Amino acid sequence: MFGRETMLTICAVTLAAVVAGGVHAQDPAAALKFEIVSIHSAPPDARGMGISPRGSRVQIRNATLKFLIQVGWNLEDFSISGGPSWLDGMRWDIEATPGGEMARIRPMIQNMLADRFGLVVHREAREGRVYDLVVSKSGRLKEAAPGQGQFTTGLASMTARGMGMGQLAETLSNRLRLPVIDKTGLTGVYDFDLAWTPDETEALPAKPGTDPVARQAALAAATDSSRPSLYIELQDKLGLRLQSGKGPVNGIVVDSAHLPTEN
Repeated sequence: MFGRETMLTICAVTLAAVVAGGVHAQDPAAALKFEIVSIHSAPPDARGMGISPRGSRVQIRNATLKFLIQVGWNLEDFSISGGPSWLDGMRWDIEATPGGEMARIRPMIQNMLADRFGLVVHREAREGRVYDLVVSKSGRLKEAAPGQGQFTTGLASMTARGMGMGQLAETLSNRLRLPVIDKTGLTGVYDFDLAWTPDETEALPAKPGTDPVARQAALAAATDSSRPSLYIELQDKLGLRLQSGKGPVNGIVVDSAHLPTEN
């Protein structure tokens, strides 16, 4: 049986060994890595862009580095800045194992980008262009019935049953590629239907980075000259206005990256 002094000496020696050996608490996300990763340049005539978890593996098609950052950090493209000239140009096909839920795949993609693309990023809050969602004409929103909570969006339409203003602001932000800040002061949930003619500033519902040819085709298909713009539709149907302004924009800055070695 050890005495008190002996035990204190053992504890002190053990602590010294831990410090000398550089043992640190590990971020659990840092341990989430793909076991196998295959990267190839995408065919030059490839169209579309996306990620598809398929059972035990993940397939990523025709992806730019910017798209991969969007997926890995769950961001919109306007939240990413900096990086090399090919950030949103060169494209790759990637297969990796294991697959799983997106919540688990995202940190795996982050680690893959660090390992294979040498990606170094930092988070930054900067002042940039934003939209403030404000009330322009009161009394036009219809309160939702209890228990509702459905939302669908088309190429140039939106149907909401039980949507709050925070969710509407987030949805508009994704469409308009700019942060939309809810300044309505409205705390309820509402039912509404919107239909409009999209313009070039909108990101049509599709996977991030949809190629220009496919985007133009979708834009033409959704165009209906009899419909107003999204901005006018919001004012006429909901009594809401998008007011341009300046505000904090949280995002990722790409410090450095290199082309991956294909395998």
